Amino acid sequence: QQETERIHPLEGEGPWLVLHERYGFLEEAPPEDDCLLLSNQRLVGFSRREGRRRWTLLSLQDVDAVEVTDVARSLRPLLTGVLLVLGAVALVWLAAVFNMGSFLSWLIGGILVLLGAITASTYFVAEETATITFRTRTTEVSLALRTPQAVRDAYAMAQRLFQAKAGQAPIADWETAPGRERGEPGQGADA
Repeated sequence: QQETERIHPLEGEGPWLVLHERYGFLEEAPPEDDCLLLSNQRLVGFSRREGRRRWTLLSLQDVDAVEVTDVARSLRPLLTGVLLVLGAVALVWLAAVFNMGSFLSWLIGGILVLLGAITASTYFVAEETATITFRTRTTEVSLALRTPQAVRDAYAMAQRLFQAKAGQAPIADWETAPGRERGEPGQGADA
């Protein structure tokens, strides 16, 4: 809030659209989290890394490109985990068939099952982030997007930026924001 209070509106500057890293669109900027603010004239980025706060202001006319990088979930950890578990079963079965059912074959089989379970679990619990990046010739502003709602709203923000550059639509028209139910601005339903 303190950072946003330092931003004084320019003459003719319209309302702000706030994109939060987890909740998507919000009605006002959060006090401690990373976010992007968009008006009809400027883009403002707030980020905090390693004890430092970064505050970046860009003119909309200087923004050349917007990139939304969404992470595609790979099946590799899941397949690797299944193969390790199958290898453990095969090892124990072969040891039993050849009457080598010693403690060592069960120990190795147990370790393979454990490693397989850990590897497969990374498919379900890994926090993969998407990113939205606004670029000018000399700098860029990025925001990590940590939920599906934030990713959807990032696409909407990119669209709104280009509409604002073209003078086509107001920035923060919540009633027509893509992916929003009427009268539910910035609730972060997927958070």
